[in-house]
Amino acid sequence: MLKIARSACNIQYFSETDEQNINKIAEERKKQNQRNCNNIAKRNEERGKKIQEQKTNLETFDWDKVSIG
Repeated sequence: MLKIARSACNIQYFSETDEQNINKIAEERKKQNQRNCNNIAKRNEERGKKIQEQKTNLETFDWDKVSIG
């Protein structure tokens, strides 16, 4: 990552503080990405459960009790 940042800025090296800050930013991005993935997985699981519940409700619904007209 540092190599990419150096080439983007056209500089040969970063100070130690710069490197620490860049590494900190990279680590925060990595953590946020993992949180986002976890949130998406949790939401998908909840949606799957809801869909399965709706499917079960439709399968067990007594359609003979529905009057049309």
